[in-house]
Amino acid sequence: MINRLRCISREGSLPDDRPSGLTLIEMLVTLLITAILAVMGFRVIERFTVSQEGLLYQASTQRSLAMTWAQIEQDLMTVSFFSPRQRSVQLAQIPQGYRLGPVAWGSDKDGALSRTSLLDSNSMAFLGQVVSVRFTLINGNEEREIGAYSASEIERLSRQALGIAVAIQMQGDPLPLRKIFPLVASE
Repeated sequence: MINRLRCISREGSLPDDRPSGLTLIEMLVTLLITAILAVMGFRVIERFTVSQEGLLYQASTQRSLAMTWAQIEQDLMTVSFFSPRQRSVQLAQIPQGYRLGPVAWGSDKDGALSRTSLLDSNSMAFLGQVVSVRFTLINGNEEREIGAYSASEIERLSRQALGIAVAIQMQGDPLPLRKIFPLVASE
């Protein structure tokens, strides 16, 4: 009968003299696997955080750009009420940038696109990281920078519908952001 018990013990279960539990090697392998999973999880969370910050930055830039376009359009609406003779003075390239009626648009020393009131010199930055800004007058197929026109040419051209193209070159972008605004004919 004792031989029979030994036989079952050898075939079906561990011998009684071996201690139960984990060995040091098994514990180290478990810790290594846990550490690898923790590092992989950290990298995923880090990438998620970086991409979320990038999306927030892009959303902020888009909001600023929308406000910039709206303000430029509003300033051009002011210019559209001027007579051709007044437009010849109100649309010009000046040292601060480009004159659109009573305001000037240009890049400031910090690289931001700013709008400065010519009446009280009050300035407001609209868009950061601007490399350059360019205002051009579109007359049919011809497009030239506003400063390239003489006052008499702008006065003559103002009697027909024109377009003002604004191109903003942002730092790190290969192509400028560009929008064309209609400028109605004045009489």
